[in-house]
Amino acid sequence: IGDTVSDLVFYDLAKEKTQGLVMDFNHGQLFHHTRVVAAEDWLDTAASDIVIITAGVRQKPGESRRELLGRNKSVMEAIVPNMAKASPHAIVCVVSNPCDFMTQLVAQLSGFPEG
Repeated sequence: IGDTVSDLVFYDLAKEKTQGLVMDFNHGQLFHHTRVVAAEDWLDTAASDIVIITAGVRQKPGESRRELLGRNKSVMEAIVPNMAKASPHAIVCVVSNPCDFMTQLVAQLSGFPEG
């Protein structure tokens, strides 16, 4: 992180997960000067320059990519409109499986211009 990132905001429906991430990053304060916080809602992420989406459910044994896509589609439908409204100029990086389909879906749901 170094001096490149001024604020790092974690948002997750599982609040205990974000608290743990914040504690882990804050233990490394000796090596960075980034403000690390757990967001309570999407407004806490407002005007983000970069958004990294790692949301999604795990693939079940024997589950096809198409089935996983269906389950993760509803996850993206629940979060992307809120993210896009809070940070309409953000660069979005999608790290959710199936990644190729999720990236396309996030692009459509966000309404952000291509590129």
